[in-house]
Amino acid sequence: MKRALLILAGFYLSIGPALAADDPLAAFYGNTVVVKAAGGSETRIHYKDDQTYSLSDTERGDASGTWAIEGDKLCMAQTEPKPAEGQEKLCVPSPAGKKVGDSWDDKSPDGEQISVTIVEGS
Repeated sequence: MKRALLILAGFYLSIGPALAADDPLAAFYGNTVVVKAAGGSETRIHYKDDQTYSLSDTERGDASGTWAIEGDKLCMAQTEPKPAEGQEKLCVPSPAGKKVGDSWDDKSPDGEQISVTIVEGS
């Protein structure tokens, strides 16, 4: 799961600071964030307006948890499966400016090349 969290961090680090919107994740609800790693893994992330998320990773399986905006950060706390000690919470710059249909290349915090796409629907 550490790798999945690193990929998530890479995704959010790539989209910059939050806009002054009431809900910076509003465009994500009901849609899918697809993160593909150069090594071949794919992570599909679903954010819900009840401040929960779920993800499915082709190499690591499923995970879920809660998210919250804390200042200018998006913080994700994995609840299932129970994360390893020290990996309970991940805070990254709050997402803003990306919308359904956007796609871009980036690197995860561990340096792995990733591509990120926001796909309509779940």
